[in-house]
Amino acid sequence: MSSADSIDGRNIIRFDIGGPLGYTAEYNFMRRYFKPIVPVLLSYERVIKPRVSISGEVLLWGGGLSDVRWGTGVQGRYYFWNLQPKAEELYLAGALQYRWVRTDLGYRNWQQHWAGPSVSMGWQKFNRSGWGLDVALGVSFWVPLSADSPPTTRIKQEKGMYEKNHILPDGRLGVAYRWGSSRR
Repeated sequence: MSSADSIDGRNIIRFDIGGPLGYTAEYNFMRRYFKPIVPVLLSYERVIKPRVSISGEVLLWGGGLSDVRWGTGVQGRYYFWNLQPKAEELYLAGALQYRWVRTDLGYRNWQQHWAGPSVSMGWQKFNRSGWGLDVALGVSFWVPLSADSPPTTRIKQEKGMYEKNHILPDGRLGVAYRWGSSRR
């Protein structure tokens, strides 16, 4: 077997740090007090071929204080270069995602289920010890799975984030750790 047949860093675990920073900034913009929003997005990636990987992700406590999201997803990535321990890696990713959304309207909660595909372009870089940074930008398309209509008030009909926008930008900024190797 040649060295080109080996895959270094076969397993990658990723923790999104951009979500907490972005949601906290969005929520606290133009407010008199500061309140941190801490969504947790964890993913595990398994390299299955030198340029191809598959991953699963779990979202816990996403969104804001009044629009809470939980969910899961499966993502496939195509890397433009073979994965190497010190290489910068540019990738194209496609995913299928599911979200359960609870919107607190003050007088009652409204629950919805959404699913849809997403596409993104990303870049990651790892150091020799296996730690790295992962940045991606893309777009998500959301389709309602539940038939619940938004509750109405005397003033206007309430709508959640996915109800207002079926196509949303998707961005990631994550800290990752890569380990393991395999020979083919």
